[in-house]
Amino acid sequence: MLHPRSSSSETSSQESQAPYETPELFDLQRLFWLRGGSDNHVDQVWPNLYLGDAWAARSKATLQSLNITHILNAADGPYSINTGARYYRDLQIEYYGVEAFDDPSFDLSIFFYDAANFIHKALNTPGGKVFVHCAMGISRSASLVLAFLMIHEDMTLVDALKTVNSQREICPNTGFLSQLRNLDIKLNEERKAQQRSYNFKVTTEKHGTHRTGSLSSPSNTPTLVLSFRMAWVSLHKDDLLRPKLRSASSLPSQKQSNYQTPPLEELQRLLWAHKPSTGHVNEVWPNLFVGDVYTARDKDQLQQMGISNIVNAAAGRFHINTGAKFYRDLPVDYYGIEADDDPNFDLSIYFYPVARQSIGSLRNGDQPISNSCACLLNDL
Repeated sequence: MLHPRSSSSETSSQESQAPYETPELFDLQRLFWLRGGSDNHVDQVWPNLYLGDAWAARSKATLQSLNITHILNAADGPYSINTGARYYRDLQIEYYGVEAFDDPSFDLSIFFYDAANFIHKALNTPGGKVFVHCAMGISRSASLVLAFLMIHEDMTLVDALKTVNSQREICPNTGFLSQLRNLDIKLNEERKAQQRSYNFKVTTEKHGTHRTGSLSSPSNTPTLVLSFRMAWVSLHKDDLLRPKLRSASSLPSQKQSNYQTPPLEELQRLLWAHKPSTGHVNEVWPNLFVGDVYTARDKDQLQQMGISNIVNAAAGRFHINTGAKFYRDLPVDYYGIEADDDPNFDLSIYFYPVARQSIGSLRNGDQPISNSCACLLNDL
């Protein structure tokens, strides 16, 4: 688990900047030992993308409750899960079948791109929800989902494995994993070739300690998309988690005139993409920490961190009932919000008060502030 950074952060940062190379087969298999997902009949492993088994595939009630619009059967055929489009004729479902055998010698790679394109097209259909399955939902179907994430979501095989395995326990056979590894090598080489075609032109204009620059890209890459990808890469370099980052006031003032708020599904994808695991507390901005109830009740740690302000987003008798009285022996300014972790709860009414009154104290000194939130407990 990732804890507040120590002196080793510089080393880890250097490692994160090293060029990605596809791991050996054995190292990929070790990722499955870190079990984190479930073994349900069906699990959502990516926004609107579900992975499951034969039971879920035959349960029309389950499919209807999930509002499934597309099904990819990775175990199609008379000797496997022989549902077919006819089985779903009373449902508004588009069906795609792949006759694959869960055998290491079977060449599943010939279906990677067709299956990935089917999933991609379905997810980009308004209201589209895709269910991918085989017999158990861990090998054939999981491999096709991994291929989709690699081909259309620009993930490495390692990131795709961690993303899916965190939601559902999967275990592609060695043959399929080897084929995915070959795909990863191919896609990685394509990424490297594309990066080599980018030419940076840095201007002499300066903003404090910063420089502005322009980027010439291949003609088939829209400028807005390219700038988004560059920003996303920077997030993977631990920019937000590195302690003592430059303050917001030192950043150049730039008008994001071209920025448009992405749709909800695009924002959800950013949350689902693989990211470093979190500990009980993490510094997410200079002197700004986000943590859980364990940290909120650990006075010794709060003192060691030099916390001066606490925002409890789960205050109240039936939640994390610390309150100002709990911290009366500490020089801490407490602010409590009685919020429920419910999609129907209007948290927005607290956005400005918290930002102005509590987190705004960051600008008045060097003392750190901590946010304690019960919703992080489920992520531990």
